[in-house]
Amino acid sequence: MVNETDSNPGTVEIVHSDQLLKGLNQLRQRRELCDVELCAGDNRVSAHRVVLSACSPYFNAMFTGKLLESQKQVIHLKEVDENALHVLVEFAYTGKAHVTQENVQFLLPAANMLQLSRVKEICCHFLIQQLHPSNCLGINKFAEAYCCHSLLKKSCRYIQDHFQEPGSPVIKHEEFFLLPPPRLIQLLRDDDLNVVSERVVFEALLSWTKHKLSERISLLGKLLIYVRLQLLTVRFLSLNYETNELIRADKTSQSLVCEALKYRLMKGKCEKAVCPRRAPKSIFALGGKNGLFATLSSVEYYEPERDKWIEVSSMNLRRFEFGAAVLDGKLYAVGGLVCGVGVHSGAPFRYCDNGSECFDPETGQWDRVTPMNQCRSNHTVQPLEGFLYSLGGYDGNSYLNTVERYNSQTNQWNHVAPMHYSRSCFATAVCDGYLYALGGYGPSYLRTVERYDPSTNSWEMMPAMSTFRINFGGGVLNGCLYVVGGHNGVSHLRSVERFDPVSSEWTMVAPMSHPRTGLSVAVLNGLLYAVGGHDGSGYLSLVQCYDPHTKTWHNVKSMCSSRCSFGIATL
Repeated sequence: MVNETDSNPGTVEIVHSDQLLKGLNQLRQRRELCDVELCAGDNRVSAHRVVLSACSPYFNAMFTGKLLESQKQVIHLKEVDENALHVLVEFAYTGKAHVTQENVQFLLPAANMLQLSRVKEICCHFLIQQLHPSNCLGINKFAEAYCCHSLLKKSCRYIQDHFQEPGSPVIKHEEFFLLPPPRLIQLLRDDDLNVVSERVVFEALLSWTKHKLSERISLLGKLLIYVRLQLLTVRFLSLNYETNELIRADKTSQSLVCEALKYRLMKGKCEKAVCPRRAPKSIFALGGKNGLFATLSSVEYYEPERDKWIEVSSMNLRRFEFGAAVLDGKLYAVGGLVCGVGVHSGAPFRYCDNGSECFDPETGQWDRVTPMNQCRSNHTVQPLEGFLYSLGGYDGNSYLNTVERYNSQTNQWNHVAPMHYSRSCFATAVCDGYLYALGGYGPSYLRTVERYDPSTNSWEMMPAMSTFRINFGGGVLNGCLYVVGGHNGVSHLRSVERFDPVSSEWTMVAPMSHPRTGLSVAVLNGLLYAVGGHDGSGYLSLVQCYDPHTKTWHNVKSMCSSRCSFGIATL
């Protein structure tokens, strides 16, 4: 009689093989028809030569060749851990291996020796899941010792990515401090270390040296040559040359720092440029609202390579409806509505601010910057030709068309030509050397577009968008301007349109999957990111990405916090 499932030949084959393995394992467990006994330490396991030979090239060569073991009843496996032996034999009969934190360090070497490649793969997969800044260096060494190529590749990348990970970086854990000099040199030479500044590498080396100072101080100069000192600032190099006790105690180190100082002071006149390490651009999301009365000071950034959002130092103040931009490698948060607590009443309050603060990735700190000439909220901030421009907005009484720009060299704000239209809740973008101002409210809904020419300090009108928009996002991709989402006075929008400066025409492109207002837009690695906002029902942490080649949107990792009316910039 044939079962219904037996009508499928593939099913019959699977059922038969399962029953065969089960039967063989039952014979082993009863020690029936076993013809070999494996010994490791005090552990003895009975088995069948044919089963072991079928799943392991090591045993196949042992039992079918002319080795002495082919005739022996008892085989001693001196290099196999006794705790691993039972798991490996069990795998031969069941195809399953129970890997744990306690047995993996014994199981993988044994599987490697006995050429049980599938068990080795299972162990490697387990260790990949266990990677952490506290153990990744040890796992990497383990992978190298046993030629685990996938684990070696994954652990190397993990070390690179988490070298400076906020909160728990590789360089703060014991494994790093116990690295031998040759392995440390490999790290210091790595072009792909993910660090915001070479200062991180410099300070990591000093920390490693201090861990065993008497033994390692003599090595400092030999190791410091692998730190790219020429990428450090003149101020930082000068300070360490003059006051750092470790540098002052070693002549070679002093000489290297001095040479780096000369390089920096002669910048632009040196024959050989120093290549920076991998420091992938990241999208920073700052502040904003995530509730009716909830305003944020928190900051997080997105790494597309890892599809991950990571929190960094918060701003000094809680801000929303402000401008954010990057100038000279620093992140600026400018103006907006700032939240605080009344000194006397203790009650929360908001006020329109003209102040600015600046995040320096080298120090990880926020510092105050000279305030603007006017208080502004719902304005925009854009970098252009070495200046930071702050445009339009609302000052608490009126809608603004004024524009001022910040000079980081003089630390001053100065007014430039005003826009034709007063605008708030609008978008700006820099395209082909021009600064575009699009849509907004002031005091009616706008779809007009104008652009600023810094060479003539003048504005000219451009073709209008097809849709009225406020609280929307804008960005430049492949030489074209994109405007995304927002509100048209009636409903939340998911539409997206694109302006081609060459043809001076607007065209509609693929819409987002969700309508939203108060979102922000960033461009990174040839893709357009629409981040956060409000869909009419709630505050969003949603992040979607537009690919101009496929003309489609897809979701990426959501932010840690929901945000609306927040700042965004690519650093």
